[in-house]
Order: sequence, then C-alpha cells, then structure tokens
Amino acid sequence: MLRVSVWVLLGTAVVIPLLLLLLDSTVPTMERLIVVLGPSLLIILSGGVIRWLVQRRHLQIGGILLSTILFIAIIFAVYNSGAGISSPSVAGFVVVIILAASLSEGRFPVLAFTLLSVLVSLAFLIVQQQGLLKITANTLPPVVSWVVFLFVFVLSGALLSVALRRLNAALDRAQQSEQSLREMTNVLEIRVAERTKALETSAEISRRLSTILDQEQLVVEVVREVQRAFGYYHTHIYLLDEKKQNLVLAGGTGEAGRMLLTAGHKMPISRGLVGEAAQSRRTVLVPDVHQRPEWVSNRLLPETAAEIAVPILLGHELKGILDVQHNVVNGLTESDRILLESITNQVAVALENARLYADAQERGQREALVNAIGQKIQRAGSVDAVLQIAIQELGQALDSQTAKIQIGRIES
Repeated sequence: MLRVSVWVLLGTAVVIPLLLLLLDSTVPTMERLIVVLGPSLLIILSGGVIRWLVQRRHLQIGGILLSTILFIAIIFAVYNSGAGISSPSVAGFVVVIILAASLSEGRFPVLAFTLLSVLVSLAFLIVQQQGLLKITANTLPPVVSWVVFLFVFVLSGALLSVALRRLNAALDRAQQSEQSLREMTNVLEIRVAERTKALETSAEISRRLSTILDQEQLVVEVVREVQRAFGYYHTHIYLLDEKKQNLVLAGGTGEAGRMLLTAGHKMPISRGLVGEAAQSRRTVLVPDVHQRPEWVSNRLLPETAAEIAVPILLGHELKGILDVQHNVVNGLTESDRILLESITNQVAVALENARLYADAQERGQREALVNAIGQKIQRAGSVDAVLQIAIQELGQALDSQTAKIQIGRIES
C-alpha cells in the first residue's frame, strides 16, 4: 500500500504541474516554471527517499514521511491557488488523514495530522478574512481542478479500500483466534473431564480394593471397573506363576474373558507384549498393534487395534500384568498409561494384602485343627483311642483316603 501511495503521489506531482503549464497562461513562463515545478521536484525527490525506506522495511517512517510531504504539498497548493480556504486543494487534507491512518501504527499520527489540518485550515481562514492572502477568481483552470478532485477521489477510495481490507483481515484473524481459543478450550475441558473421571475411577477402585481380600474377587472387580469406566474393548489380568515362567490369566471381561479363563489361558513370559512388559518391568504401549511384529493376536478378540500391557509391581517384585486392548487405532495414549499405572500400583498392594490374608487364614485353620485334635486326644481313654483319633483327624485334614500309624522300630 505504501508503494502504491508513493507512485500515485509521484504521478500527481508530474501531471498537475504539466497541466498548469499548458493551460494557465496568466503567469509568465519562467515564473510558472519556478512556482510549479519547484514543489514537484521536491515531491519527486522525497518520493525517492520514501522508496528507499520502503525497500529497507522502514514502513512506519516511510508512511509518516509520505503523509508529511503530502501535507506540505497541499499547504503549498492552497496558498498558490489564489482561492484560499475555498481552494479544492483543501480536500487533500482528508487524504492526508486517511493516508496516515492506513500507513502508520497507533493513533498518534492520525490525531496529529487531524489536528494540524484543522489548525492550518483555520489559519488560512483567518489570514483570508484579514485580507492578508490575495484572492483571485478562476485561478485554476477547470481541467486542473478536475484533476485535483480526481486525485482526491482516487487516493481516498484506495486508502479506504486498504483500510477496509485491513479491518476485514483483522476481523478474520480475530475470528480465527476466537475459533482456535474455543477449540483449545473444548480440548482442555475434555482433558479436564477425562482427568477428573480418571481420578474418580482410580479413587473408586482404590476404595473397593481396600475392602476385598479374596484374590479372585479382586481381579474380577479390577478388570470390570477399568473397562466400564473407560469403555475399553477388553481388559484382563495375568498373574505370574510360582515358577515365574508363565503368565496365567486370572480374570478377563466379557465372554472372551470367560472362555479364556475356562481354557486356562496362559502366556510364556518371553512371548508377546505382555511378556515384553513382564521382562522389562515397564509399560508397553502400542497404539497400532499391526505395526508390531511381536504382537500375538487372539481369535476371541478379533477387533483389537491398540494394546497396553502394564506390569503389576510391588517394589521390584512382579505380581502380574494388567492388559488392556482397544478396537481403535491410537485409542490408547499416554493418559491411559498414567492412569493404568496408578491403578496397577493399587492392585499390587491389594494382591499382596489378599495373599497375606489367605496365609493368615490358612495358619489359623491349621492352628485350630491342631488344637481340636489335641483336645480330642486329651479326652481319649486309651492309647488305641489316641491313635484312632490321630489317624481320622489327620486323614481328614490332609484329604487322604488311607492313613496308618506304625509303632515300633522300622526294620530296614
């Protein structure tokens, strides 16, 4: 826009003086050359300086300089028009104000040129009323007046067009920013909602796990709550066997989980994604299972597209693997990893509590059995009765069909 304004100004500085020289014969030729071409040459020289500033990206300085030169040229034109405040050139001050608004940043240049235009026009009015400015009739030929007005009209229209274009561009940017902000807000709200839901689910699972001391019930509750809360395709838990060689399915969701549990499904610790998680003791997150050759498919879960295997660790001891599968590519993310790792930490503690509780129950049952047998033996009236009670009670306790007691030395 600044380049266009410079070219318009330079063109006007050439065209109007030529028209004045050709059409106005009331002034001697040499005087006309000095009066008319002097300002034009000054404008052309200033236009070169402005172009130099534009080429070096000094647009703000160039815009102010262009507005200033045009302002001075209009003052000169009004003064030499012989019409004073009635000169058509006075309309050029409007162009200066519009030009300053279009080419400068901030409100100061616009306010400054507006105030200067008011003061200069007022000065012309005062000087003219006091007779200090010589007024002559018909000083400008009609064609020149028309060219002056044409310049005002064209440049005003161009500047207003640029101003409107900038305004529309600013509105578009504002709308885009508003849309981006709205989308970002929606994303943040969704993330906050998901995070809140995750925390609530984690707290609910923690509350339930704290009251469950049976391992089978514990596993069932975990896989069911995890799938229900987050809509996963399938969830199941493997527990490490005593030999630490296989991961044995302890519970799973849906019909597939029931069938796998009935079939005694297990995975070697060196196979598949669950095996990788078990060996590395780290979570294995695969957004697209078809891109991982080590992934092991299951015919009962044909829609699996993403999978995450989270080790259940108590300190450095591996208890098992929480395996979650989804039927959407990239349906499992880092947010799921953080959530599921939090849950597996609670599951590890709950499994350990269940084991300790089971051990305590077993010890209590054994101690109660020993006490019961001791009381019966104490009430026995003979050695035969003591032996008979011992055989019966130990056989029942050990679930043995036959039992015998041999007294005396055993010959080799």
